[in-house]
This record gives sequence, C-alpha cells and structure tokens, in this order.
Amino acid sequence: MAPGPHGGAHSTAEDLIRFAESLTRGLLIRRETLDQFVATPTPGAYARGFETGGEGTTRFFGHQGGAPGANTFVRVFPEAGYIVVVLSNTDNGASLVGGFISTLLK
Repeated sequence: MAPGPHGGAHSTAEDLIRFAESLTRGLLIRRETLDQFVATPTPGAYARGFETGGEGTTRFFGHQGGAPGANTFVRVFPEAGYIVVVLSNTDNGASLVGGFISTLLK
C-alpha cells in the first residue's frame, strides 16, 4: 500500500485500476457524465479534477501528484483501453515513469 498524492490517503495500484475501470464502465457515474467531466477545450488542462489531453485513441484523463517521499500517477486512455497506474516512494518517480509509459502509448 502506497501513500496517495497528498500524502494522507492510502491505496494500492490494484485499487486505483479498479477505480479507473469502474469509471470507464459507467459503474460509479454514467458514462455521459464522465465524458462531460473529462471534456475540456484546452489539452493538458484540468477538468473537474482530471488532467485531460490527447485526441482520438490517444485521448486521456487522469491525475498525478505527490508530497515529499510519495508520488502517484493515474492516466486512463478510454478509447485505446489502457490504464496506467504508477506509485512511488519518491518525490516524482511515479510521474516520470507514468509520463514515459504514456508517451509509448501514443
């Protein structure tokens, strides 16, 4: 179990994957609502708590962040069917690794 982005929450990679899958399958909120949440006219901007970007099969939404000694990266590529989750016990390791993996998926 690793600390969450703000250093106070705790989760596992498996839990974060299940959360992302539940979002994309419409189990937590309707898919139409999720589409509205992650729709933003400015790539890389935050839309209701999610970072958004890309187009077509490279469209993504997610969130990343950290605190001293902890870093979390979650990015969902809904059209491509990929979910990238990286947890790190370093200040920015998850963001670096998750960002690198994301560039390979584009």
